Amino acid sequence: MESTNHPGPPEGNDIAWLREEFPGWDFGSVWFTNASGPDRRSLFAVNDEILLSAWSAGDLAAKIREYESG
Repeated sequence: MESTNHPGPPEGNDIAWLREEFPGWDFGSVWFTNASGPDRRSLFAVNDEILLSAWSAGDLAAKIREYESG
């Protein structure tokens, strides 16, 4: 599946952007908390039995494109 060449996710709306770019995938996020530092969010994508994750929407999009290109 080819990307629409969108410049990237709008601020605060990265999961909606991923859903638009990759309609065959399901997306979500997980928050990790750390008592000594800032919390961090990881994004994930699921397609059938494939699970990909990354710290940013751009990195996750790159992993999906790499997976889809074979």
